Amino acid sequence: MKGISALIGVVLAIGFTILIAALVFTFSRVSVDDKIGGVSESEIEAYCLLNVDLEVLDACHSLDSVEMTIKNNRKRITGNSGVRFSNGCFVPLFGPFLDGLNDFETETISVDVSDCEGEISSGEFIPSVEIDGKEYSCGVRGDFEVSC
Repeated sequence: MKGISALIGVVLAIGFTILIAALVFTFSRVSVDDKIGGVSESEIEAYCLLNVDLEVLDACHSLDSVEMTIKNNRKRITGNSGVRFSNGCFVPLFGPFLDGLNDFETETISVDVSDCEGEISSGEFIPSVEIDGKEYSCGVRGDFEVSC
């Protein structure tokens, strides 16, 4: 019986050691991610779902531009946000005159489409947000029609 008790003790000690190693690994990984500013894609997606809600109140296409009135119904949208139009052309929404769209703000923006070829009938937002001081893209977050 003494041999079996020692064996059980060794098995328990090994199991306890593996458990402690797993805990240390998990917490050190979280700590390293925090230090380098790592944000997982699922965290970005959740943040975007909860905090990004844009609405185009009006979009009018003239010769070389699309004038859009955009209402931001939630958190600040940052400078790397853009629009992909129905002709495949991607255009940044913000530039040197407007670096983003603040919380609950409505703004009329004139977007230069002079380099875009083909008819523009609709578009889709690709907003960027700031999380822990870094900018991340939210992917497509809303379609709209272009008139005029």
